[in-house]
Amino acid sequence: EALPEERARPAQHARVAAEIHLAAGDLAAVEEVLERAGETPQTAYLHGRLAEARGDGEEAERQYRTAAEEPSEYVRATARLGVLALREGEAEQAIEVLEPARAQAPGHAEIVPALIEAYLEEDQLDEAARVATEALEARPEAAELLIAKGRVDLARGEVDAVLAALAPLVDQRPEDADLHAMIGEAARRKGQAERANAAFDRALAVDATQRTALLGKALVALDAGDVEAAQEAITKAREGRVGRRTVAVLEARRLVLEGIGNEAARQLRRLVRRSRDADLWAAYGRALAQAESDRAAENAFERALRYDEDQVEAHLGLALVRTRRGALSGAASAIGEAARVIDAKELGSRWEARLLAARGRLLFENGAFGDAERKAREALEKDEDCAEAHLLLAVIADAQGGDPVPELRRALAARSPAPEVLGQLVIFDRRADDRCELAQRYMRAAPRGIDARDVRAVARRCR
Repeated sequence: EALPEERARPAQHARVAAEIHLAAGDLAAVEEVLERAGETPQTAYLHGRLAEARGDGEEAERQYRTAAEEPSEYVRATARLGVLALREGEAEQAIEVLEPARAQAPGHAEIVPALIEAYLEEDQLDEAARVATEALEARPEAAELLIAKGRVDLARGEVDAVLAALAPLVDQRPEDADLHAMIGEAARRKGQAERANAAFDRALAVDATQRTALLGKALVALDAGDVEAAQEAITKAREGRVGRRTVAVLEARRLVLEGIGNEAARQLRRLVRRSRDADLWAAYGRALAQAESDRAAENAFERALRYDEDQVEAHLGLALVRTRRGALSGAASAIGEAARVIDAKELGSRWEARLLAARGRLLFENGAFGDAERKAREALEKDEDCAEAHLLLAVIADAQGGDPVPELRRALAARSPAPEVLGQLVIFDRRADDRCELAQRYMRAAPRGIDARDVRAVARRCR
C-alpha cells in the first residue's frame, strides 16, 4: 500500500540518506534515518545491511529475503544472501542462490566475486572461469571484475599474471581493500611474505573484515612457522568474515606447526575430502608425518603435488618420509624438486635451511656422518631456529656415542619441532623436570610412533 503523499517524500528522502550513510560506513546514521524511512523492500535491504554489519546474520538473512521478493531489490539482496552463505561455509548453497541473480546481472560487482569464490570452494575451476569471462564481456574495464578474475588466475597458478594485471590499479584505487588483498595473496603464493603482509595490512586498514586479507595474514604466519603470530591472525580471522570451515583448517595447520600431528591429522582428515587444495593436502601430509604414519603421509604429499607440482612443503615432506622408510633414491629426487622450487621462488633462508637439513639427513642415512654434520651446521648458519638441523645433530651425536640431549633441547626450543624430538628427550633426558609434559605431548602427536611404547610407559608413571 502506497504511503500518503505528505509522508512519502520524507520517507523517500530518509531512504536515500540511508543509502548514502551506508556507502560511507556510518551505521549509526543509517539506523537513525531508517526510523523515518517506512517499511519497503528497499528499507528491508538496508535493515539487512545494518544487521549484517553488526554480526546478526540471522536477522540480515530475514531482511534480505523480504527485500528479494521485490524485483527492483532482487539482485542486490540476493547478492548478500550469497555472501552470507559463503561466510557460513555453504558454497553449494551460495551457487544455488547466486546463479539465477547472475542471469539478470552478469557483471554485478558483488555477485560475480562471490560466485567465483563459491565455485572455487567447490573445486569447479571451469565454472569460476566461465563466470569471470562472461562478467568481463559485460563490463570489460570494471576493476572489481578484474580483481575477481584474479582469483581464477591464482587458482590456475598464474601468479605473475595476477600481479601484472592488478598492480597498475593501485594508484587508481588506493582505498580498494579487495585489490590490496588480492595483490597480497598473489605475493604470498609467490613466496614474497613481506610484500604480502604489507598488502594485507593495507587492505585491513581500509576494511578490517576483508576476508582474503584476514586469511592471508594467518597463512603468512603459518608459512613462516610463527606460532604466536598465527594464533593472533587466526583469532582475528574467526572474529572477521572468514568462514568456519576455513578457520578450522587454519586451526589444524596451527596444530601441525606446534607438532601435534595426530590431533591435526584427525581434524584435517575430514577437511581434505573432495578437496583439490594442494596446501591443505600438504598440511595433512605433514600432520601424518608428525604422527609417524609415513605411508599415509607419502600418499598425502603425492596428492598435494598432483594439484600443485611446486608445493614445496610436499616435496620436503616426501624427502623426510622416504628417508625414514629407507627409500633413499626417492628422497633424493624429492630434495632435488624442493631445491628447484626454493630457488625459483626465492623463498629465502628458512626454506634453504630446511633443505640443507633434509640433505644432511639423507647423508646420515648413507653413513656419511661428517658430511651430514656439515649440512646441519650450514643450515643453522642460515636459520638458527631450524629444528630439523638441531635434530640431525642430536641423531649424529647419539650415533657416535655422544650426548644428544643438548641438541634435542635446542630443537625443542626451535621452530616447529618434530614429535621425534619429544620422544627422544623422554628417552634420553631421564632427570628432566618436564619429562612428563614431554611424554604427554608426544602421545598427543604420535600415539603409534616409533617411540610410543617407551614414552607411554613414562606417561603412565606420571599420572
